[in-house]
Amino acid sequence: MRIGSWNMDASANCLITHGVNKLKIRGLWTTILSDTGKAEPLLFLINGTSAVISGAYQEIETSTITLMRIDSQRFDTTVYNDPAVNRGWVTMLYEL
Repeated sequence: MRIGSWNMDASANCLITHGVNKLKIRGLWTTILSDTGKAEPLLFLINGTSAVISGAYQEIETSTITLMRIDSQRFDTTVYNDPAVNRGWVTMLYEL
């Protein structure tokens, strides 16, 4: 699913609509795109020699998934603030 517009510098959360029974969701992966198109995972990034939590899935509801980024971490910068950019994708594994 496309994330669509998300100014990560200004807003810590983003709501994504899905059409799957939440009890059948088995896995979620998120790829975040910078304003220049660099792809990175939402959850963990390696900063030098340590892993840093940069964002997460805050909540999975009946028809929505809330993504969040952590304040003062990787995605809380002007490199992720262009509202014209598709901010990336959420890939979902679910049971039929």
